[in-house]
Amino acid sequence: AYYVLIELANIKPGESVLIHNGCSSFGQAAITLAHKHKCIVYTTVASEKQKFTLFEQMQMFSPHQILDYTDSTFDYKLMMATHGLGVNVIINSLAESQLQASMRCLSTLGRIIQIEVSERDEQNTIGLRLFLTIVRLHGVIPRNIFNWS
Repeated sequence: AYYVLIELANIKPGESVLIHNGCSSFGQAAITLAHKHKCIVYTTVASEKQKFTLFEQMQMFSPHQILDYTDSTFDYKLMMATHGLGVNVIINSLAESQLQASMRCLSTLGRIIQIEVSERDEQNTIGLRLFLTIVRLHGVIPRNIFNWS
């Protein structure tokens, strides 16, 4: 989480960060780190049960900051929560239509870090339109971070 948020995304206090799969161990570490760096944190979960669990455990969220990524309107809800500005940083682990929805939530000069690209993701396309808003895109495979040759 440190490498992704601090080294790649270079988060700053006051920036908004969307962290997908907030109930995962990586998600919880990233949420805690972003919160400690005084970022405005949004996260996604896969169910109402996960939303309740995260809301109770983390005690740093208002209800509009935890979104259900299985809901086809989570991108609209996030844009409403950010008053149409989108988020500065997205830590993404979603694919297909959910990846496209996430991309629509990225602000100008935003950064997106794609975690764990797998073979199923090879056919995903993001299109070049995204880069017209001046963004940075990084891909990270966690198991390879400490395996530099």
